[in-house]
Amino acid sequence: YHFMLSDRPDMKYPLSPNFWKLVSRTPDKGKPQYTLPCVGLLTPGTTYYWRVRAMDSNGVWGPWSPIWSFVPEGPTPPLDVTLHFDPATGIGSLSWRPNPVGLTPARYRVYGSDEKGFSVSDVPYNVNQGDEHDEMLPQPFPANFVAETSETQMAVVSVGLGLPNANKAFYRVVAVDGNGNRSRSSAYAAAPRPFIHTVPVTAARVGEPYSYQAASIRSLGDVRSRGGSKMAFWDVEHPRFAIEQGPDWLTIDSATGLLTGEPDAPGRFEVVISATADREVRQVDVVKMSWGQEEVVGTTTERVGTATQEFTIEVAP
Repeated sequence: YHFMLSDRPDMKYPLSPNFWKLVSRTPDKGKPQYTLPCVGLLTPGTTYYWRVRAMDSNGVWGPWSPIWSFVPEGPTPPLDVTLHFDPATGIGSLSWRPNPVGLTPARYRVYGSDEKGFSVSDVPYNVNQGDEHDEMLPQPFPANFVAETSETQMAVVSVGLGLPNANKAFYRVVAVDGNGNRSRSSAYAAAPRPFIHTVPVTAARVGEPYSYQAASIRSLGDVRSRGGSKMAFWDVEHPRFAIEQGPDWLTIDSATGLLTGEPDAPGRFEVVISATADREVRQVDVVKMSWGQEEVVGTTTERVGTATQEFTIEVAP
């Protein structure tokens, strides 16, 4: 079967490539049906038109069927999704408002990822990572569901926050109606970065190894083209860690944020660590770029931000 859907009564163009399909090349192969590959491809309250035709055993297409129409019902994406970070409390709260179009949402599902422009997913999923691969990139990418709520806000950034996929760089929200129908995902909101979100280890003993793995929010960017046909995650952030204050026996791996050491005396030791993120800014030939030709004429470094974490290590004899 050949399936076509359009938002035009004359069916002049399909709505998108998802709606101009040979059913034999979809998971519905062998069935007289077509299932949408993901949620949110249709807008509630909009009239759509569809038709189908069949191919016989000789490979000859029959005529198109009559044109049918329908109006989908369901919620639409939440609006004004923003993330506000309160430096006084160290808590970042995501907030949004219901979309007045479509059915009234009964609850919301929040998703978080370090990938800019990520697709919401309740299960692990493969991502095209292009031609250049960064060791920080997993494959497949993990599921990015955070939590579900009936409220219009949720704390998603904080030290030691126990929610899955909390303390990520980007967030989206999906509305769900009373029948369980989901909207497509909202626009993304960005969290402050860097932000050291791990709970420090505050107890140690003289003569015994001490370690604390610090971690910070950082962005993976998104896959895009650079230098002709090369596709990759070009903007992966690699925070650099440092000890701003601490005992002589304590050291930190600047790349990984791992603090290690062996206390040589008991006492209370005040520690301040920092995470700094920079990004490369490419300067291109503007005239050539206007013709679609990318030529880099120079690069500079731009500071994304710096975050600190303060804590006290109690060393027992």
